Order: sequence, then C-alpha cells, then structure tokens
Amino acid sequence: MYINAGEQRAKAPQERKPPMPVGVRPLLTLTRKETLLTFT
Repeated sequence: MYINAGEQRAKAPQERKPPMPVGVRPLLTLTRKETLLTFT
C-alpha cells in the first residue's frame, strides 16, 4: 500500500505542477528510489 501511494503521489504532482528547478528534481528522484528500496 505504501509503495502504490508513493508512486501515485510522485506521479500526480509532476503532471499538475510545472517542471521543478534542476536542483530539486534529482533530490526527489533520489528520495523516491530510497523510499522504494526501503519499503521493498
């Protein structure tokens, strides 16, 4: 459940909000990977 919620949360904001600053995007990507690894 956590993984699905995380993926949906990560996808929806990116589609709605405008592209994020270059410095923020890599951070979110790393956080997402770490989260997936943690839950897996």
